[in-house]
Amino acid sequence: MSLKDVTPGARGRMMNGRMFRNVMKMMAAAIALSATSAWAGPIGDTGQFNQTRLAGYYSGNGGEFTVYGFGSSLSNAGYGAQTRDQDPAGDPVTAPGFQTFCIEFNEFTGGDPTYFKVNSAAVEGGVSGGNPDPISKGTAWLYSQFAAGTLAGYDYTVGGAREAAALALQHAIWYLEGEGGAANAFYDAAVAAVGAGNEFADAEVGEYGVYVLNTYATADHDIAGKRQDFLYRVPDGGTTVALFGAVLAGLGALKRTYRI
Repeated sequence: MSLKDVTPGARGRMMNGRMFRNVMKMMAAAIALSATSAWAGPIGDTGQFNQTRLAGYYSGNGGEFTVYGFGSSLSNAGYGAQTRDQDPAGDPVTAPGFQTFCIEFNEFTGGDPTYFKVNSAAVEGGVSGGNPDPISKGTAWLYSQFAAGTLAGYDYTVGGAREAAALALQHAIWYLEGEGGAANAFYDAAVAAVGAGNEFADAEVGEYGVYVLNTYATADHDIAGKRQDFLYRVPDGGTTVALFGAVLAGLGALKRTYRI
């Protein structure tokens, strides 16, 4: 039976029922995508980059680190103006590039180039061990905020204030990863954001858009040449937002139809 064979009232109910089912499907998809960004994740991507530390951006043995020279194998689209392309006229020229932090206290960087593989966990994870050793929810949230340039209390002004902020954030990340460090205001912010008791829990793959760059001395990723692991953020890409927009539009249409 086709739509032309039914009464106008029945036809309207059939069309409204189809609209309702489609809206529910879009809502389910949007919820699923919002729960994890693994759908767009770069897990398994490989390539190489150079890395350095810039004066005025770090203090002590940790970050900020500057990752650059990655060509098309990585992207800095997930970073704000304060955390990407920070030394475009320097020697070396580090743009395009992005700022990052390490997650293991007792592993080290090496000479350029550094070969990487994108993962959601550290490999042979530092002081606290674990292989793999997933990053924590607290770390993922903190780095996502830092990378976006929106981490409250982080002074992005190059110089002593940024150096102090970088040292404090590095210590909070190490603490959340079981690598020593210290609880501080950034740790407290992570607890408030993810919920007390959840800060040390394993992050979902790609949670908050954050991944791990496992790095090696050689292109074959020989574990004998394992180096320090770094954090990496990718953008959502807008798909989840677009789906939620479609859901809201569909719900609006249903509201007008049913006068709810």
